[in-house]
Amino acid sequence: MPMSDLIALDLKERPASENPSLELRGLIARALAVVRELVAAEEQEEDASLLGELEHLAVQYGIAPPVPVSARAGLDCLERTRPLASRAKERRTEQRSELTAIVALVREAVAAAGMELDSIHSEIEASGSRFEAIATLEDPKQVKNLVMAHVALLKQLVVERRRSWETQRQTFGDRITALEQQLRTTRQQASMDALTGVANQGSFQAEYEARVRRTGSRLILAILDVDGFKTVNDSYGHPEGDRVLKAVAQGLRRALRDNDFVARVGGDEFAALLDNVTLRQAEVRFTSILAALRTEMAKGGDPSRTLGVSCGLAELSAGDSTASLYERADQALYAAKRAGRHRVACKTRPLMRDLMRR
Repeated sequence: MPMSDLIALDLKERPASENPSLELRGLIARALAVVRELVAAEEQEEDASLLGELEHLAVQYGIAPPVPVSARAGLDCLERTRPLASRAKERRTEQRSELTAIVALVREAVAAAGMELDSIHSEIEASGSRFEAIATLEDPKQVKNLVMAHVALLKQLVVERRRSWETQRQTFGDRITALEQQLRTTRQQASMDALTGVANQGSFQAEYEARVRRTGSRLILAILDVDGFKTVNDSYGHPEGDRVLKAVAQGLRRALRDNDFVARVGGDEFAALLDNVTLRQAEVRFTSILAALRTEMAKGGDPSRTLGVSCGLAELSAGDSTASLYERADQALYAAKRAGRHRVACKTRPLMRDLMRR
């Protein structure tokens, strides 16, 4: 049958915006990117080649106009991610669940895409055979009737196929969106301290290193510690100790700016990062904050008991590393403890001779 006749049947390639199969490929590319991100989070050297294959597959599915992608290759690559689910189960149950769900979803989509392609090819081959058979007929009326019948059949197949693709695309898209939201929620929960609701030690370390590397802005590191916290736990129990920690975290969040960073970095130890303030300004600010924290911690507690918080401050200076800045702030904290507790102490930038010894 001439190509012009096929075009007349509305079987020509449609734009990506009207082609559900291309949209499904885009969703597969997104899901593969999520799988790659979860694999990369495992930080295992032996997964380097798998990361490359996942990235290649994501690129291939995301290319427009599309290039042929072997469903078998995609399924084989995804099959190799199964051991990661087992490793994740031992360390992070929630991440294992996400990885397993996403891998299963992508396998399902890749398999569906492969089956659709096989089905389309079979239908095209069958249609070609039927048209070849029609071409051998001599009765024009019979030829016309058969051609019209096969044209109607082809149009019906196109409509059904497009409807099937659209249903799969919608279902797949909804599930991917839900999994992406679940992944974002899990990440957020993993970065937060479950008790106090502020950042945990792991997310503090990442933020701290990023801000130290940043140039062109002032950075103040504050380390805070609840005075006599062990006595609170021993005398009043852990529930009271938890209440005190929550009060400190909430007080710090209320007192500091939105762009300041607060974290719980150890039992009763907190840390804060402040940009674009001087050491003197930070000292004044934390002196006021400590007074507010004392009031906050006293709420609901034993009226005869008075708690305080000590704070050590240090300012990032030339030649500092994350370790040297933290060491100065820690030294300042202990200086505040030695000076009587519930106060702010500062450790100024080291002299040149101190830097030379590092």
